[in-house]
Amino acid sequence: MGKGYGKAYYTALADILDGSAPLSSGNNAEELIEIVGTELSAAVTGQKSVKEALDAAANGVERAIK
Repeated sequence: MGKGYGKAYYTALADILDGSAPLSSGNNAEELIEIVGTELSAAVTGQKSVKEALDAAANGVERAIK
């Protein structure tokens, strides 16, 4: 086992991963996650308004799936 982590940690981690699912799958999944994540981060940090970020995310996703 990893240094500093006990059996309970790895048991909990295995339970979490067992019930997990990808954020997205299919064509361009990683690119789409990056586009949306970047724009959401811009909204959270105040670099863009929520509307600006959501509009940019929607436009970015539309470009990526064409």
